[in-house]
Parts: sequence; C-alpha cells; structure tokens
Amino acid sequence: SMQGRLVHVGLWSCAPRVLRMAASSFQRAQQSHMQEIYSSAILSVTPSNLIHRAVLFDKNKGLLTVNDKEYSVDRNVRVVAFGKAGLGMAASIQHILDDHIIEGVASVPVGSRDRALPSNLPKSSRIRVFEGAPHNLPDSTAEQAAHEALSLVRRASDDDIILVLVSGGGSALLPCPPKGVTLQEKREAVEFLGKAGASIRELNAFRRCVSQTKGGRLVEAAYPTKMLCLVLSDVIGDPLDVIASGTTVPNPTPPSQVLRVLDRFGRDGIAPSIIRHLEALEQAEAGGAWAFPHVQNVVIGNSRTAIDTAAETAKRLGYTTCVWSSCVEGEARAVGELYAGLVRAMLGRDAMDVGRVVE
Repeated sequence: SMQGRLVHVGLWSCAPRVLRMAASSFQRAQQSHMQEIYSSAILSVTPSNLIHRAVLFDKNKGLLTVNDKEYSVDRNVRVVAFGKAGLGMAASIQHILDDHIIEGVASVPVGSRDRALPSNLPKSSRIRVFEGAPHNLPDSTAEQAAHEALSLVRRASDDDIILVLVSGGGSALLPCPPKGVTLQEKREAVEFLGKAGASIRELNAFRRCVSQTKGGRLVEAAYPTKMLCLVLSDVIGDPLDVIASGTTVPNPTPPSQVLRVLDRFGRDGIAPSIIRHLEALEQAEAGGAWAFPHVQNVVIGNSRTAIDTAAETAKRLGYTTCVWSSCVEGEARAVGELYAGLVRAMLGRDAMDVGRVVE
C-alpha cells in the first residue's frame, strides 16, 4: 500500500543515520576500552603497586619477606633510593615499614616532589630527599646525594638491613667519581667518548669503572651488612649490570678493557686523573671481582609487567589477545609500521597462523 511504501521509504531514509549512530557508539566503546587497557598497564607498574606486591611485612613478627627470603626488622632499616621512580618507591616503603626506617637518602629528578604530591614522603620520614640531575645530567646535588648514600651504607652495622630502591635514570642520580677525579672531568670524558663513536656498552663500562657507587661499589661499601635491592627495570631483558649502571651487582667489565677502549679513541681527550685511576684499579683488581653473598637483587617490575596486565584487561573486555614480544627495539615509526602490518595480516587470515609466523 501507499502507507506501507511510505513507511519503507522512511525507514530506508533513516538507515544511514542509524548506522552512523551505531558506528559512533561502537567507536566510543572502543575508545573507552583502549583507555581502560592503557590505564591498567600504567597502574600495574606504579611504584606503590609494585612495592606492595613484592614486599610482605608481618608487623607482629617483625618479618620482612621478599621472594621467600625473610629479614628480621626492628628499627634497623636504612634506605637508599635513586632513579625516576625513587620518590614513589621510598614513600611506599615508608608506608609499609614506618618507624622501622632509621635513616635514608633518596636521589630523585628535579621537580619530583611537585609532580608526586599524593605519594610524597610524610614530614616525619627520616628519608632525606635530594632533587638533582636536571635533563638527566649528573650535577652537584646528585653528587652530594651519592656521597650521603655512601656514608649511610658505610656506617650500617651487621644487624642492619640496607634497602636499596633502584629505577631508571639512577645512573645520573648517583654520580660519585673516585677520589682525585671531579664530576666535570668525568662528564667531559663521557662526552668525548660519545662524540668519538663509543657504543652505549662502552660508555656504560667506563661509567662503572670510574665511580665509587656504580659497578657494585655501593655494595662493597656496605659489606657485610645485608642488602635487599628492589629494582624497577627500564632496560629490555633486565640486565642488572646495566640498570642504573649496576650499583648492586659485580662489575662485569675489567678496567683493562676500559683502558683498551680509551686507547682506541685516544687518551688525549681524557683527564690524566681518570687514566691514573683506571691503571691503579687494574692493578688492584688483578685477583678478580668481588662476590656479593650479602645481597638479594629482585626485579619487581618491567615492561613485561605492563604488557601482561594490558593483555589480561583486553581479554576480560572480550578481545582476542596475542602478546608478540616484550623485547621490541627500534625507531618508533618503523616499529609502528611493523605492528600495523601484523594487524592487517591478522584481519585477513587466521590469527594463530600469524602468531606462528611471528614466533
């Protein structure tokens, strides 16, 4: 009938608008889901969540447990925190152990206290905060914090526990050149080697050997006091000798190897005080590197933590998930194009086949 045709035409004319509304609603749902997935990943690697997940403290028994290893706590904890997450990690440990912390030093980036107001340390805390290393470059404030940290671990007794909280950026925030070498001389040497073409591995090896804290020197200064190191990794593969220049593990690079690097690029660009230090260190360490039986190193968070959380959230929201890798390196644009290509492939073929190709 005429009325039927009018109704039919009316519905047909409304169809594009209905489809647009449906598409818009679908897009909003997707955006909401993407935001939820992203937020869950970020929250999973916040210092507070990571610390509370890794550390168990029985107040009644006075037992601190990390990875099934127990520490007897009775107002005998000294804290050293350094890195971009240092303030948040220190505040979380303060919340857990409270007055069992007898002193501490936290070396964090400039502006950390302003950016992290909810997770700042309480005024009653015995952990002193130093804000330094602007633009991720070591400065006098960070150097002062490093000296304070060294003094702290050296005066610890055998009954104490030194709790070290390590995160990305820690290398610039705990600079402590050896005696006779200035921070400026070391910075100029690193700049010279970088411009001459030294690799990041060679630069890290140099930093470790020309330091009183890096390359395990902080641990040596604390011996034989027990040391528990909680590490938030920002390096693929979690190599402890690379994260924050390896303050809590033995130095894998002998001074002789660093001297060979300097010979290759030219010693003329290096301060004589640094050359003398490395030559003396070569003689002193001829017998081999230290072992650290008094230290427990625990990686409490890394990129895999965030990735796995994102995958779990996506699966809960009804998405089919596939974690291709947590070790992707490269220029962001190139990696993005790779992932876009993989997604296009998955839309055109069985996802399991793509998974097998990626593996």
